[in-house]
Amino acid sequence: YVLLRFSSPYNKNYEQKEAMDNMFSKQQIKEQWFKTRQEHFETKGEMLKPDLHLTMIIAASSLFFQRQWNGDEYNWHPIEVGIMNTQSGRKKLIGFLHDVVEDSDWTLDDLREVGYDERIVQGIEAVTKLDEGKNYFDFVERCGLSVLKEVIYEGKSFWDRGSVLDGIETKMSDLDHNSQGVRSPGFKSQRQIDKGDAYNVSYYYLLGIKKYITQLRNDEAEAIIAGQAHPRDFVKDDNHVYPGMPIEDFMRREPYSGNQTRVKELLGTFSSRFNDAGEPLRSVAKRRFAKMAL
Repeated sequence: YVLLRFSSPYNKNYEQKEAMDNMFSKQQIKEQWFKTRQEHFETKGEMLKPDLHLTMIIAASSLFFQRQWNGDEYNWHPIEVGIMNTQSGRKKLIGFLHDVVEDSDWTLDDLREVGYDERIVQGIEAVTKLDEGKNYFDFVERCGLSVLKEVIYEGKSFWDRGSVLDGIETKMSDLDHNSQGVRSPGFKSQRQIDKGDAYNVSYYYLLGIKKYITQLRNDEAEAIIAGQAHPRDFVKDDNHVYPGMPIEDFMRREPYSGNQTRVKELLGTFSSRFNDAGEPLRSVAKRRFAKMAL
């Protein structure tokens, strides 16, 4: 009802107060969900699990007032990300919810509370900026490291190649959609150009990590997680990207190595390890794989 009433192109001049009065708050969604789930259990004998319906209600309500640069409803973006390049139901839910924790009052624990599979919650965590602020490359490195986390399913903790790739594949779809013309104004400021270049670097950095994970054996992953090996110990073939690799090391390779001035500009803008001039800070040596939380 809310979606039909307020998303119609023929009803754009609604009053904000009226919309607010008809919106679903986080608490309202939770209360109705718990009530519905209990009633279903009492009548059907089975417990409902969060599905597409609940996911779309959460996404639509939490991002209701956000708009894209051209005035379109923001939720077109998570819908596009959710369905891009995947047939996985789990990954679609991650895509639909990928901005909810970052841009609304919903938290990862809220999603756990309503019953989302921990694999979905971890995927959303991987694509959510937490305390990185403007340091976008720091966030991308953490996203890349998420592939070396064990997942929890039905009370068991284990490393699962398919599950850990959900996060970075969703982020790659997000970067892909963010880089499309429909998501950027016709007039590009320097800031927008910088973001576009940062998206390009981030996409190929994560693509390299995806290739690394597809070649990683289970026993090798377990050795890394146990602290008995370093990710670079298992680099294979000509793929030199590994989880935890400093993004500045990645940018010393082609096609970025030919323009070190531009590399410095991007590192100075999007990495906490460099000052505004793109020069490394003294603490750079301390920020390595061993210091980054898996």
